[in-house]
Amino acid sequence: MKIFFLVLLLSSSNIFSVICKEDDIDLNPGDVISAEMLKDVLLKISGRTSKISPNELNGKWNCKSINQNRSAPLRNGYSLEPDGIGSSMSQEVTFIKQTDESFVITYNNNLGQSGMETPTPNVCHGKFIDNDFLMVDKTDGQTSCWNTGVAAMTMTGNQCFKWEVQNGVNSGVIYCDKINKHPLPPINLEASINSTEVALTWAAGDEITTNYQIKVKTSLGESFVDIVTGAEGTNAITEISDTNYTDSLSSGKKWYRVYAINENGISIGSNVVSVSYSDQ
Repeated sequence: MKIFFLVLLLSSSNIFSVICKEDDIDLNPGDVISAEMLKDVLLKISGRTSKISPNELNGKWNCKSINQNRSAPLRNGYSLEPDGIGSSMSQEVTFIKQTDESFVITYNNNLGQSGMETPTPNVCHGKFIDNDFLMVDKTDGQTSCWNTGVAAMTMTGNQCFKWEVQNGVNSGVIYCDKINKHPLPPINLEASINSTEVALTWAAGDEITTNYQIKVKTSLGESFVDIVTGAEGTNAITEISDTNYTDSLSSGKKWYRVYAINENGISIGSNVVSVSYSDQ
């Protein structure tokens, strides 16, 4: 059984389309739901209802603007939706967090006006209001920010948000999907034992994972800790690139969980597996 959350797919004929693929929490028959897995479930629920933070917003996003206008001529990067209802435009939007928690926001095309004849690169200055709304204004001496005002910003996933930018011409909404994503969790973790070893195997949850971190515990009441897969001491390694690992076998019970890693962060954990062994 898998507990999974929102998958937002907005198809488009544009070069970019917004695909919000959320982390699955993979539970299989017989799995023990550890405190760590319960925490993941609660975090996923929180991701549907919590406010967006400055750290979450910081970075590059692929944003798709959708409005009701379908009258020719469509400009400013917009094109008619395949079903003929409204038009859309996708582009990269960058939010650069400043030391005072405000943002410099840059993008090429006006976010809402599908009839604007000549797109002008936008450089805006924004700040959160109670993390529910983003107030956007022009920076000092800057005239190329077309989407000023206060707009609601709502998380629709841990790496996605909805931005209700106002433009005064067309009614619309913007969906944004983070470009520099952390990986999805590994899937199908399995464990088997022989006389001397525990063999772990799993599969990648996506194509952007670079390494894996394996965690273990020997009691249900404990927290998972990293397995050191290389030499002990200053050169200890806690990450591997393979989708398998062999651990030493010892008397008692062990629980294992694997996490995916890339340059943008670490995933939630895989399903939990356990092995039991007695040397008597």
